[in-house]
Amino acid sequence: LLPAVIAELDENEVVSRKVIEILSHVNKVVCSQEGIAIPTGSLVKLLHNERTSLKARSFAFVYIEKGFMREEADKQLLLVPEILEGLSWFRSSDQHAQFRLAVVGLQNFSTSKLTQVGLSLEDFLKREEDKHCFIDFVRKFMLYQKPYNTQNENISPGLSLDLMQSLRIQDETYENTVQRKLALLNFLTEAGFSIDRSLDIFIIAACDPNEAVSGKGDRLLRQKCAIQNVKPLVDLESTEVINKLYSLFHGSVEENTPENLRQTPASLTLRLKILSCFIRSVKAANLFPWNVKTVFECLFSPTSNQRMRLAGMEFTVWVLQHASHEQLVLIGPIVLKGMLKFLNEEDRGDRNVVKSRQFCYDSIAELGKRLPQIFSKDEGILSELLRVIGTEEEQVKAGAIESMRLLARAYSKANGQVKWKLENIVMGMIASDDEVFRLLAIQWSNTIYDPKDYHGLYIAIYSTGDESLQVAEEGRNVLKKWEKSLGKYAEEGIVSSQGFVEYISQRNPKWKNVCLRNAIRTIRHIRKGELGRSDDANLGYMGLISSAFEVDDSDIALEAISTLLVEATVDPDALASCFLEKKMSLKKFLSSPSKAIRQGSAVLCGIIFSNALKTEPELMDALVSEIDRVDPKRSTERFHGLLLAVGRTIAHSLLNDSVADGIDIGLVGRFYEVLKQQLDSSNQLRSLAIAAASAVGKIAICVPDNEQKRASLKAHSDLFEANAECFCDSLRKLSQSTNADVSSAASIALGHVGASRTAHSEGIASFLLGLIVKVKEESQLALGESLCILCGSLPISVFHLVLSDWTLNHNQKGIIPTAHRKIDTEDELKISQDQRGICDRILEELLSQCCHSQPKVRRSASVALSLLVQNTRGHPSVLSRLLQLQRAFCELLKDTDPVTQEMASQGISFTYKMSTGETRTELVEALMDSLTSSKVGPKKQKFSADTEIDVDIIGKDPEGQRVTTYKHLCSLATDIGQPDIIYRFISLFNHNALMSSIQGAASSLSLIAADEAADGNSFEVSTHLKRIIPKLYRLLYEPSIGVQESMRALWCSLLDDPVATVDENFSEIMEELLREMTVPSWQNRQSSSAAMADLIQGRQWHELSKYFQRIWENTFRVVDDIKETVRNAGVTLANSLQRVTMRLCENADTAMDENGGPADIAFGILLDKGVISPVKEVKYLSLGVLYKLVKFCDRELLS
Repeated sequence: LLPAVIAELDENEVVSRKVIEILSHVNKVVCSQEGIAIPTGSLVKLLHNERTSLKARSFAFVYIEKGFMREEADKQLLLVPEILEGLSWFRSSDQHAQFRLAVVGLQNFSTSKLTQVGLSLEDFLKREEDKHCFIDFVRKFMLYQKPYNTQNENISPGLSLDLMQSLRIQDETYENTVQRKLALLNFLTEAGFSIDRSLDIFIIAACDPNEAVSGKGDRLLRQKCAIQNVKPLVDLESTEVINKLYSLFHGSVEENTPENLRQTPASLTLRLKILSCFIRSVKAANLFPWNVKTVFECLFSPTSNQRMRLAGMEFTVWVLQHASHEQLVLIGPIVLKGMLKFLNEEDRGDRNVVKSRQFCYDSIAELGKRLPQIFSKDEGILSELLRVIGTEEEQVKAGAIESMRLLARAYSKANGQVKWKLENIVMGMIASDDEVFRLLAIQWSNTIYDPKDYHGLYIAIYSTGDESLQVAEEGRNVLKKWEKSLGKYAEEGIVSSQGFVEYISQRNPKWKNVCLRNAIRTIRHIRKGELGRSDDANLGYMGLISSAFEVDDSDIALEAISTLLVEATVDPDALASCFLEKKMSLKKFLSSPSKAIRQGSAVLCGIIFSNALKTEPELMDALVSEIDRVDPKRSTERFHGLLLAVGRTIAHSLLNDSVADGIDIGLVGRFYEVLKQQLDSSNQLRSLAIAAASAVGKIAICVPDNEQKRASLKAHSDLFEANAECFCDSLRKLSQSTNADVSSAASIALGHVGASRTAHSEGIASFLLGLIVKVKEESQLALGESLCILCGSLPISVFHLVLSDWTLNHNQKGIIPTAHRKIDTEDELKISQDQRGICDRILEELLSQCCHSQPKVRRSASVALSLLVQNTRGHPSVLSRLLQLQRAFCELLKDTDPVTQEMASQGISFTYKMSTGETRTELVEALMDSLTSSKVGPKKQKFSADTEIDVDIIGKDPEGQRVTTYKHLCSLATDIGQPDIIYRFISLFNHNALMSSIQGAASSLSLIAADEAADGNSFEVSTHLKRIIPKLYRLLYEPSIGVQESMRALWCSLLDDPVATVDENFSEIMEELLREMTVPSWQNRQSSSAAMADLIQGRQWHELSKYFQRIWENTFRVVDDIKETVRNAGVTLANSLQRVTMRLCENADTAMDENGGPADIAFGILLDKGVISPVKEVKYLSLGVLYKLVKFCDRELLS
């Protein structure tokens, strides 16, 4: 009756009036008697009837709400689907009324209860619009906290006043509200709502004051959303999801929103939970202006606390790291102002502030990294930050300093006024009392400056004198790094020694000793670079040098002397004039305890004293007399320095006819007598013998046996000739000394004498060649240099020979002075017939010794021969023997000695440079043959019973003696009754020789390719690539580390794109590896297995199909290899092949070809050969692969 009466309500006033009278009577009865049932189901149907008028629906809502609350729980649950059906069509107020009833009906929801009442989940919310409205209401209801609000707040966080009223249920209590929230959560999870829709509801539930509700929310977040995972189950990059969270976080943000509709922000607990989602979402970092508003809300809101500020700082860092550049341009300046405000206004009393401030500095550093332009135009930001850091606690200051170090890059592009102000700021830091600021200053200098900036150089030098070891070490590291670039910039004219000295003068620093030393060192590096651009002298820094000489510090003195030696190569006369009045300040260093200082000062004294003899001829008498007075045993250092200085003074004087004529020949004779005494082999003072040998050599090259010089130097030439035989005899004895330094100095001196005295050159050449067979390893380089000097083809002036000792520098062309003066190697060589004859003899003897049976002799010969080719490359004797030299070096590549190999590789490189046309082609062909050879060719070395062998292969005999000769090896084989064992060792020797040959060929090709690239030429090997790539690829995995390194160097030098090259030659490489996996050599089997494991990774079926079965078969073989290292490589290959097989078989769409599919071949070989194999490892491997194929691969493969 009641639904029928209400249905009559329409626009007819008479009928409506009568219906209202009836309903008034019914209402009195219903209200007075709680037990009277109301036909709720019929009223709900009336409510959803499209013909029902608005007035009728309003009255129906009133009676539905009264009747629903009187129904049994099961009946209420049964009515919920009907109540929720089509609710999106209703007005907002009507929707809320229906939602309240649905909440009551779902209070006891469970899947079992649904079954009891005859419902299923499919009966609920069939339309998407209804689901959307329901989710929105559940979100609001989960925020509703009035029934258990202990603070008597009228509005729960996240809701408005109107929402509070519309969410209130008639019978609400604390208990049933909790029960209803839990039921709604259960319904959401059971009804299958998407995780993206439910995320904010789960977050709200996790922050509910009730423990049961919050526990349920936490579990759902972990299980359904997994926001803590690396890849959450919920889409945190969804704009809809993040917008809902931002809206929940902030509430209503529009200013014109009415008070009754204004939603309050979420609670602090809920905000913290939302922020934990934001810092995992890139979308959250890019939603402007929500991102900035959230940052400022966390940091500066009156309701915020320290936990909120800390989370806000973490979110700030996230935003600055992940916001797009366009977003960052918008928010960067705003965020920076906020960070500075936070640092200045934040109360530091709370212990939680430490992390917040650390995050703040991290944010500023990140902003400087991604948006440097907002810093580089304003140095005031840096000043403000430094001021604040100075007041920080120690635990904050450390992190803040690190952030400031990172911020330096933002100012690296500053210019103009800002850069000038930066200099003052950095200077203020370096002068600070706080060590961390001084360290920061040098770190900033390293970043914002480079060697082109004098200010950066000055700060680095200044910091090396800091009392803090860490600051001083950082300064030294910066200077060391910049030294590599200083010479380059100086050569380009970007920096100059004069400009640097002027900058220092403007600063007028009070240098510490170490700073003065580093300043002079810096000038020396600049001057070296300047000499590459111009030979003009520059003595503007002599004031610093004079200051260095006044300080009692050997390190500073050594730097000053080294710098003057560089200047001496440019204009020695200017240098001598500058120090003429101060020559005694240099002379004192001849007595220094430091050998390097004595040698350097002797060189300078030789230049200065020889110039002084023009006006002070008595100086020579004083020097020789002083030598006579000094006891070499008591004052060894002083005597050593004087010996070097006087020798060089005489040598330099002989280069100037006018000075030489003024020298008393008797004084020179007295000095020669001193030299003879010190060259006496009975002399136990090695340093003096070395100095005497050096003096003889320097003087010898200044009095050459030349008819054009006879007229002016006849007396000196005759005097030296009279003593030459004695000198040579003494030098020969010293050349055989057990001391490497003595023998090296004597050998080089002999070379000088032989190069300048024709009468002695033949005898000296014979003697030096005789040393090849007995010279020690440490003296081999000096012996090679002396032979170079004897050939007489070095394009270096006599002055520079006297000025400096010889140093081999493989980065330069030829042997150059230590002062690094550039040498013109294109000068026309003037070689006499005698010199050519000597060079011919030397070359023939060295070529012969390259085939000697003893490895040590071959090594000495290879060193000398390589030096000759390198440093006398224009010599006609060398040019006429290029083919012989090439073959000799290729033969030496087979040697197992690493030094011999290295010398042979360098010799081949230099031979290639001198060669042209067919000779170059023949050389490359020979190297290619060595590289691709599978067996060692016949050696030209002479063998005898005493020939040494590779002792590392055999070790010791039963008596504990090392097996070192073939005779010893044969005797050992006979003693143990196994004569055939010698053939096994010969096989090992041959393999070692083959590997050595391959390694040497690779090193030679690498050197040639690198030199050609440096000269701008193309190294034509395209015709050989197909031939060598397969072998070269396998050798990249050779067990020998030395071979691996050589192959990788060659691989990188020959190929611009190694990956593309491997793809192009895949078939050839695969055939090579499959073949070598079955050869007798275990090294080849191991390298092929390792190479195959890498080659097959990532390959597609069309590449592997024709080889797939052979790969599996060979894998079974190497897994069961007799050699353990091969088995290990086989296991690695098996694992790689297993992964490739799984990838190819993981779906049924893999293309089939004439060989079948990957599954066909894999199942076939695993079942037919794998699981039935008697080899345990093969059987386990096959079963494991079959198990994974059956378990994880596409089921169609098994059909």
